[in-house]
Amino acid sequence: MTATSLKSTSPKTAKLVPRLRFPEFEGEWKHTKLNKLAKINPRRVALDDDIEITFVPMAAVSDTGHLIAPERRMYGEVKRGFTYFVENDILIAKITPCFENGKRFVAKGLVNYYGAGSTEFHVIRPNAQSDNQFIFNYLNLASVNTKGRDAMSGSGGQQRVPADFYTQLMVPIPTLPEQQKIADCLSSLDDLIAAEAEKLETLKVHKKGLMQELFPREGETTPRIRFPEFEGSDSSFISIDKIALITTGTQNTQNKDEDGIYPFFVRSQTVEKINSYAISGEAVLTSGDGVGVGENYHYINGKFNFHQRVYCIYNFHESINGIFFFYYFSTHFKKRVKAMSAKTSVDSVRREMVTGMQLWRPCIQEQQKIASALSSLDDRITAQSERIELLKNHKKGLMQQLFPVMEG
Repeated sequence: MTATSLKSTSPKTAKLVPRLRFPEFEGEWKHTKLNKLAKINPRRVALDDDIEITFVPMAAVSDTGHLIAPERRMYGEVKRGFTYFVENDILIAKITPCFENGKRFVAKGLVNYYGAGSTEFHVIRPNAQSDNQFIFNYLNLASVNTKGRDAMSGSGGQQRVPADFYTQLMVPIPTLPEQQKIADCLSSLDDLIAAEAEKLETLKVHKKGLMQELFPREGETTPRIRFPEFEGSDSSFISIDKIALITTGTQNTQNKDEDGIYPFFVRSQTVEKINSYAISGEAVLTSGDGVGVGENYHYINGKFNFHQRVYCIYNFHESINGIFFFYYFSTHFKKRVKAMSAKTSVDSVRREMVTGMQLWRPCIQEQQKIASALSSLDDRITAQSERIELLKNHKKGLMQQLFPVMEG
């Protein structure tokens, strides 16, 4: 189903019609409250304790609405702390930031009775006159989500979308056949996005596995896989402080400038901008504290600045390829930090964690070959990610035209 089978409509001929419509449908849509089309947070049905259900914690839902790792549990284990739902129910996170990050899905392809591990889901159960995928897509409109955020109550990061937001929400509704046609169109796009997302995940898994084979494992001195021309070649280990300089920045996050001309590395994967630079050249950077410890890594070759709690490794010895170093460091540093920390959760990096880390150093030609292979994979991953974003934006734009604009 594509947009080429749709026709444009004139808003002058009817008050409540979408801008794009399938040619076999005419007439004005109706509008009604969601609670006339669906049950909002229906009552639970008591089950026997030994009935197996699907347990879905909030973390099991991706931002694309797919279940990542639902668990199987006995009803008796979770009956006092879960949100009850059945097949084809719509689940939408009620708490920030999960609501804003798209933690929502339709419970399709499941059987019997199910439990969500978090009570922070609203459950919406469309009736026989409503197509659940149509309702789900309407609830995913940017305009509806903006209204949901505006309706949140609570304090700090624990704000919630109240249930009465959904009971009072007005929904534009066509006939059931038109609902199903729209749902099928958008579902076909969802299937394509899911297929492309699966390809992206496959590429990431392949890259991770390749890195584990191209670098020596713990306790080993050579990798499991080497390019044929380097088999049997000598290599060694050397500490990072022997092949590069290590420093931290002098800037704070508030020094960023949206109109800045230089990259500004802070304690996250997001790269900000700034109007001054501290270093010009090739470097690898990582977070020194916060949630990004062991998770955020950047490679740059140019002028840049960085936060006072970001470690910058630069001025590499001529025997080191900077891109090779980036891949090796980003693969092994987190494990080293964890091993050297007394805490179960690491929240800061000490300088010696960086300076004393041992780097595997094959000849420069082998480093370049490894860096080229991994960079090529990264280019494919980036291209695939961009394709998925284009598809998501296409769907978002199409949805805005398939649903009429509701005033107020």
